[in-house]
Amino acid sequence: MKHLAARCGVCLAAASLAMSSLAVPASATLASKPSVTPVGSAPVIPKNASMAGMVPASRILDFDIVLSPRDPAGLNSLALGISTPGSADYRRFLTVSQFAARFGQTSSAIQAADVALRGIGLTPGPVAANGLVIPVSATIGLTAAALGTGFADYQLSSGRVAFANTSPPSLPTAVASLTSAVIGLNDLASPPGSPVPADRRPDTRTPDAAERAGPRACPVVVKEAAKRDAWTYPQLASAYRITALYRNHYDGSGRRIALVEFEPWLRSDIATFQRCYGTHVHVRPVQVDGGAGAGPGKESTLDIETAIALAPGARLSVYNAPGADYARSTFDMYTRIINADNAQVVSSSYGLCEAFVNELAPGLIAAENTLFEQAAAEGISVFAAAGDTGSEGCYRSTGSTRLAVNDPAAQPFVTAVGGTSLTAIAPRPAERAWNNGVSFGVDGGAGGGGISSIWPMPRWQSGPGVIRRHSSGRPCRAAGGYCREVPDVSASADPLHGYVIRWDGQWGVLGGTSAATPLWAAMTADILSAAPPPGRAGLLNPLLYATAASWHRASLNDITAGDNDYTRTNGGRYPARPGYDMATGLGTPIATQLAAEILAARRSRFTR
Repeated sequence: MKHLAARCGVCLAAASLAMSSLAVPASATLASKPSVTPVGSAPVIPKNASMAGMVPASRILDFDIVLSPRDPAGLNSLALGISTPGSADYRRFLTVSQFAARFGQTSSAIQAADVALRGIGLTPGPVAANGLVIPVSATIGLTAAALGTGFADYQLSSGRVAFANTSPPSLPTAVASLTSAVIGLNDLASPPGSPVPADRRPDTRTPDAAERAGPRACPVVVKEAAKRDAWTYPQLASAYRITALYRNHYDGSGRRIALVEFEPWLRSDIATFQRCYGTHVHVRPVQVDGGAGAGPGKESTLDIETAIALAPGARLSVYNAPGADYARSTFDMYTRIINADNAQVVSSSYGLCEAFVNELAPGLIAAENTLFEQAAAEGISVFAAAGDTGSEGCYRSTGSTRLAVNDPAAQPFVTAVGGTSLTAIAPRPAERAWNNGVSFGVDGGAGGGGISSIWPMPRWQSGPGVIRRHSSGRPCRAAGGYCREVPDVSASADPLHGYVIRWDGQWGVLGGTSAATPLWAAMTADILSAAPPPGRAGLLNPLLYATAASWHRASLNDITAGDNDYTRTNGGRYPARPGYDMATGLGTPIATQLAAEILAARRSRFTR
């Protein structure tokens, strides 16, 4: 079993060596240093990593000093109230400037932090619009002297060379008291593999005819879907009643979807795809931290084309950042998206198991949580993939078969999207929990789900099936309660019945929760196009669980077959059952009914 050790012996030696071997510029040596306080912890170095030398002192390092919100309890309470039907604050969304005025650090505190950081030799950049992030760019040598830590290179078992700080960073006490994390001092974490491909299998069914409203697939895609036992997007739209939204002109018009990506994509693929479907969606690339590396990537292409086909009237902003610096790239992309505040829906097909993130990127999960609270306060709906290794969320990162879930899907202000196997679409979808198993070759995979080791169960997570025999408060050490359970919802994800996309000049079939997540994001944009501008709904989870608990109107297809025990080592956890379950959540969408629920909930409060 591969897993992360507490810390390898070579790392301890590296700490002292790093501090002694770095050449620190004379300008960084201060006559008298202010009182300093450590912030967070050093990352845990993977067990099989080997030290590859010291990081050159001249290398440029970009990192973020993440400030705590001025009133953390008040922010959490407001974000919940804004998201909860029946609350006095329900959908009274804030602008970024209003958020900064209430929860960002004061201008005097930021100015004092700026002075203190300059006093230790750093040159901070302008604070982010939310008043909570100070970017810094400096050489490794200057950063080491200023933060009191060394930096070493490590060769990982994958062959990639990563760098990491060898001890916790220290900041002047006046700044440390305001700081929740320092993000970007290592690049140990990297995103998992691409979405699950499908092999070429014989056609085993006759595809149901999709309704004709909305975009239509060109003949080559229809033929490819039939040959590969896959689905076209009109068929998926029909299965989940999205085509009925199109007939009412709910197609995402006037709304923007932001996609979180670590891979580049080809404009030629997107152009060919749009010609096939007759769409004209504006796709705007946004480069963050220098953008992504070489490509094209299957993940980014799948996300873009799914959003285009299912929300043909929407606009897309595709945020790209380097995958090799996962922690800082993730944080910076979410910061940019949420502070830009021009997208009503965000979709991320990426994630890593919670334990892995906690060890390799200390402070990131808490820093993300503040951003997702901000998103909820602004009325931005965030969807994240629950992962493709079932109840064993760390399997792809560490090889561990223990029960685990992924971040950011498990975050309490994110809607986690799991996966099903969709085998027929009429008269209603025929689905079961997606689980092709670890031994199924390239088609292996299962919808992520389980119990968070970080977050207690949010108060909105209630209803039939939520508390079952597998529910627990142990993983997150919940006092007298239970831990957060994921996923919240699901959609088609099985690559054996996958999505036909255009990638790298060819038509192919992909699956995974990476496909189900932009489906939910696109459908939400369609629904919000019926609301007055700017058409926002924010965190949907409280409404989804309240609706499911009432049983007065079926807005989701309840999945009751299958499980997500990916490696068959965890006793069939977790089985799909009536009501909520940790294999498929509340179920898959019935778009027309969801639209009725979302639009009926205090329609007048969609604007701000």
